[in-house]
Amino acid sequence: MKKNAPVVAWPTTVDGAVERLYSVFAQHRAPQHTLDVCLLCCMNAALETEMRQLPLRKITTRHFYAYNDSAKSERQPVDELKYLLPRMLELIAAGEEIHHSVALYLDRLGNCERTDFSDAEHQAIAAFALAYFAQTLRQHPWQMGQKCLLQNSFDVLLMFDIGGVDIQPLLALWLSDEAPAATLNYVYCGFYNFWQNRCISDAFAVDRSQYLERLLSWLMEQSHRSAFAQRILELDMNAMDSTPMSYYGQAITLQEMAALVFDWMTD
Repeated sequence: MKKNAPVVAWPTTVDGAVERLYSVFAQHRAPQHTLDVCLLCCMNAALETEMRQLPLRKITTRHFYAYNDSAKSERQPVDELKYLLPRMLELIAAGEEIHHSVALYLDRLGNCERTDFSDAEHQAIAAFALAYFAQTLRQHPWQMGQKCLLQNSFDVLLMFDIGGVDIQPLLALWLSDEAPAATLNYVYCGFYNFWQNRCISDAFAVDRSQYLERLLSWLMEQSHRSAFAQRILELDMNAMDSTPMSYYGQAITLQEMAALVFDWMTD
């Protein structure tokens, strides 16, 4: 690590964070009442019943997709969510799609009040967020032979912000992570979602001014830009997949994308 790099404690493994969630939230039991869903047109009644009757770890992606996609109360019934949350986050960690948009995976969590959770519960959620974000930073589809669960780290940041999780430790982790995959994720996010117009483009973030201000400040900070610019220069492009991608009808390779992001961010 470079002398002026921030000191950031590396998080636990995702598996460890998930097991901690199960332990911390173990006291919460399956709801005896109907879940906070619409059974008229949003969620099948049999799926809703199964979510309350199946063992927690047997609840599937299909259940959670219907649950999260359903109409719901503006204020989330917290006991219900506390019971389901460990399994929900476990499925997210496994790369399962539990909603039509990654940014909205934790919308129900964001509909709770901060005071609804104990310090231990908040810490377990924050530990999961850090571990999961570290996992996404270390994976990138352009690294040959490496499976990628999610391709856009901005989506993950927004997902946690909508869930009411502080993203500042996640940004600090990204800045401290000098692995090539973390830099590739920066290139990918910067190319598609920021540097060309220096505007964060995400429909789900339009009304989230604090999130936008925090991410913009992090991106535009000169020391951060210099650090990532240097890491882009140090990438071994010969070790990366050079298959062109489609971008608004035009083909672009990773090498070309990285060069453009470097030019935009250092201009």
